[in-house]
Amino acid sequence: AKSNSLHCFGELVMGEGRPPVMQPELEAHLTALAAAVVEAIGRDFGGCGGIPVEAGLIEAAAREHAHELYMQQQQLNDRLAEANAAGEEGRRQEMRHIFGIEV
Repeated sequence: AKSNSLHCFGELVMGEGRPPVMQPELEAHLTALAAAVVEAIGRDFGGCGGIPVEAGLIEAAAREHAHELYMQQQQLNDRLAEANAAGEEGRRQEMRHIFGIEV
């Protein structure tokens, strides 16, 4: 999860957050991640109890996880935009109430 959280998003852009990486970069990450996980399971656990661990399965799970991360980020961005709009309206009302001016 941490690997996807770090490598599925680009560098922080002030005011915009961390945008998703471009598709070729994501594909390279998912392929490398799947190969590394398969290798680590074989090395650290001697396999998975006789059940073959396939890189394609790991890559599909990582791809789904990346998709869910993107969807969650979009939902959080939408909520942040709503909160910012509500805050701006609150500031307008406060200026109108305190100073009697429209901003």
